[in-house]
Amino acid sequence: MGARTIATRCFIATVLTSDEARIVREPIPDSELMKAPRIVVETVLFPVREGADFVAELFGADGWDAVNAAYTNPPISTEQVLHPERYLEGEEPHLTTLPDISPDLGRGWNEVVSDAMGEFLLKAYLEEYLDSSQAADAMDGWGGDRYSLLNGPLGERLFVSMIRWDTFPNAAEFMDSYQVFMGVKYQGVDGVVSEGDQSSRRWIAPEETVFMGRIGPAILWIIGEGTAVVGEALDLLADALAADAPPPTPVGGGTTRP
Repeated sequence: MGARTIATRCFIATVLTSDEARIVREPIPDSELMKAPRIVVETVLFPVREGADFVAELFGADGWDAVNAAYTNPPISTEQVLHPERYLEGEEPHLTTLPDISPDLGRGWNEVVSDAMGEFLLKAYLEEYLDSSQAADAMDGWGGDRYSLLNGPLGERLFVSMIRWDTFPNAAEFMDSYQVFMGVKYQGVDGVVSEGDQSSRRWIAPEETVFMGRIGPAILWIIGEGTAVVGEALDLLADALAADAPPPTPVGGGTTRP
């Protein structure tokens, strides 16, 4: 039995519940897996790929003592799994809050889900249009995040997210990479308008409007089906940034720098 196989089994036994372990162990036909969206494939593979590497790193650091200790102290973020040294050092994600803005958006709006994406899902998202090394560099210094998905009275959809980074440069690198991501995504698409600067940018496409604003070590990210609702969400969420930082400058209103 190879080291990776042992590590995979250890990870499953250490981190997953019995129901989750049963699902992971169920074979998925390759033909079915290949039909799934890439983000689904990556999520399915994460426990037995990155998870196995995580347990192997623990074993390499302190043998079975480290692996056994993980039973009572499992990783609390995908960042800790991707970077076992941060788990061993006890580095935890920053608590990131995001208010429910649905009551202020008007009648018929409701928050469907609020959760954290984590370093792994954000990285997998970026890999839709960036190569793996670019996506990994962009995610370096992830500190914590929170997102909300909202539905409107006519079926409108709105995504809002706050991402905290360890340093100002980490946040700037993510935003720079996201601009490359959007350039690739909309390459050759007619009618796309991109406006703003390095700290605040908006993309207006035929089917969506995207805003991203950087203030210090924080990123505010909004995706909606129209400019009006994205602008309203931006106004409502400005206060969710760090208390000692000004809100993002609206596009066209100048440059805000840390």
